[in-house]
Amino acid sequence: MRLFVRALFAMSLLLAISACSSDEEVTTSAETTAAPAATTAAPAATTAAPVAPVVDDVCQGQDGSGLKVAYGDLATGIPFVTQVWENIQEVAAACNLEIVYADNNLDGETALENARTFTLQGVDGVIQFQIDQTIEGALCDELRSNDSDLPVIAIDIAHPSCALFFGANNPRAGELAGEGVGQWAKENWGCEIDMILTLETFEVGDVNVMRSNGSVRGIQNVCPDLAYGDFEEWAPEQSGSIVTRINGGGTTDSAFPLVLDTFTANPGKHIAVVSLNDDMGLAALAAAEELGIEDNVVYGSQGADATIHDTIRTNSHYVGSTAYFPESYGTYVVPAILKMINGESVEDPLLLDHLLITADNIDDYYPSDGAPVAPVVDDVCQGQDGSGLKVAYGDLATGIPFVTQVWENIQEVAAACNLEIVYADNNLDGETALENARTFTLQGVDGVIQFQIDQTIEGALCDELRSNDSDLPVIAIDIAHPSCALFFGANNPRAGELAGEGVGQWAKENWGCEIDMILTLETFEVGDVNVMRSNGSVRGIQNVCPDLAYGDFEEWAPEQSGSIVTRINGGGTTDSAFPLVLDTFTANPGKHIAVVSLNDDMGLAALAAAEELGIEDNVVYGSQGADATIHDTIRTNSHYVGSTAYFPESYGTYVVPAILKMINGESVEDPLLLDHLLITADNIDDYYPAG
Repeated sequence: MRLFVRALFAMSLLLAISACSSDEEVTTSAETTAAPAATTAAPAATTAAPVAPVVDDVCQGQDGSGLKVAYGDLATGIPFVTQVWENIQEVAAACNLEIVYADNNLDGETALENARTFTLQGVDGVIQFQIDQTIEGALCDELRSNDSDLPVIAIDIAHPSCALFFGANNPRAGELAGEGVGQWAKENWGCEIDMILTLETFEVGDVNVMRSNGSVRGIQNVCPDLAYGDFEEWAPEQSGSIVTRINGGGTTDSAFPLVLDTFTANPGKHIAVVSLNDDMGLAALAAAEELGIEDNVVYGSQGADATIHDTIRTNSHYVGSTAYFPESYGTYVVPAILKMINGESVEDPLLLDHLLITADNIDDYYPSDGAPVAPVVDDVCQGQDGSGLKVAYGDLATGIPFVTQVWENIQEVAAACNLEIVYADNNLDGETALENARTFTLQGVDGVIQFQIDQTIEGALCDELRSNDSDLPVIAIDIAHPSCALFFGANNPRAGELAGEGVGQWAKENWGCEIDMILTLETFEVGDVNVMRSNGSVRGIQNVCPDLAYGDFEEWAPEQSGSIVTRINGGGTTDSAFPLVLDTFTANPGKHIAVVSLNDDMGLAALAAAEELGIEDNVVYGSQGADATIHDTIRTNSHYVGSTAYFPESYGTYVVPAILKMINGESVEDPLLLDHLLITADNIDDYYPAG
């Protein structure tokens, strides 16, 4: 029975998408893998140049030191699963994270027992890979029996009661294969496709439908004018549709006679085959060869299994296979579980970045010697290549240090990704931005990254940018352009929350959360951004010290009766904020005051006011910006817990890969939000070295 379950699982759940098998098997016994301690120290920094957060680092800026995460493995001995576990170990070691391992052995009861063990070991988080959906509730109850907020990630099988989901983006995976087939048919047949033959495994259910429909939709994206029928309303047969669905059983042997019969019954037709896995794709290829109709068939499939690699390399009609890269799973789940442990937001569901493996790129990922190369998700280009493309960048203004760093990083990343950038200075002026947009349009750019300040021209600007191409990819930095652009910028609530959590943690450790006043230093004129960041700061303190009289601070008002929150419009500068803070401190002698400031300048005003009154021990501070003016204060003043960084020197690492993905028809999260970090005395020299 166990052998049958293993065989069925390998065919249906994983859909035969295992990549090249490893030469090593993981041990079947429970084990602990701890990252080795560092043996060499980094050389002392010699300059004060900022170091951007390493968003291209496999750890995504996370450090697992002192943390312990459990991994419940699906089963040993399955090549796909082995590669998943090996990559988790590699990434965990890089991130200084200790992994507690247990083998779930394709068995729900075993998974439950392992969960009990994880709970007893007091792990900080769990990565769960198990097959039995029926035990989901019991498993979640077990994992969270001691900690109701324990971070959990479920791989491939959803556990909605407790876990963030990580796994395949099934519709997009299918779509990639379909788009490859469609593009081939467009170039070679002028989109004259007589039949789309989908080779499926009906028993797999929704996954089969999502991937197979995605494949048909991918062809439709390239060749829209064919008789597709309502293929989204899935049915094996539809009258008048060119789509024919075959339940091929998941193997070459089971699919071959069915495909042979279908090809025989449709002589002389152009047939596009899209297969749920590589095995059935190979069945279609064999059937075409037997009938001598190779020129009439084009193929795309799912999995990018080793069995298909040589075919992709040598057969121009086999356009490619969508890869699932089990050898990269750790690069997703390890940083994600660390972010969850640290209270940072993680996209849910967290979906795999798929890629169509073709003759043009196969040796980049699977060299001909057979050794798999994981997709470089830690590459600054995120697997994108800008060769032959031209993207315009409308800069906010020259001469502003923050903006200069943004532009410099865009240039660096564009160069790394072989992307040509057309530059224009918007000069803080809407009319200039409009004129630059007209120039971009005339130059026929493939996409636009727009950084301009005048919200009133948003509609006109979008009209101009898309005057020649209604689908031109556009990204707007910091100022939203909803008529045409994906937004990239700050995650304002989370940025504020980080500073508040730092202040709250300090108050908890030093005052036992006995805070008498929370003083928010704001700039009311900034509007929603001010409210989101300032409320986020208060909410951050509340996350750590929940039992204080906060009032309904989300219903924003400068003053609320009975609330410990006091809001001051500090005007955004040290000079304007100082007298207001001084008056507030003077009026509240002997109180423990937590200051959270919208920027560093007003935070320094509060520090100066406390020093003038000699109440330094009664005040703790956190702010926004991590500007150079605050660095020495963070290093030397234990009451200034930190400042949230916005890292302009990393903006290019977000927007350049994003615009390339948009040009290539790939999905990009909208809004695309910056990963913030609280800069503290413990990490400041990692990001802004002294010297």
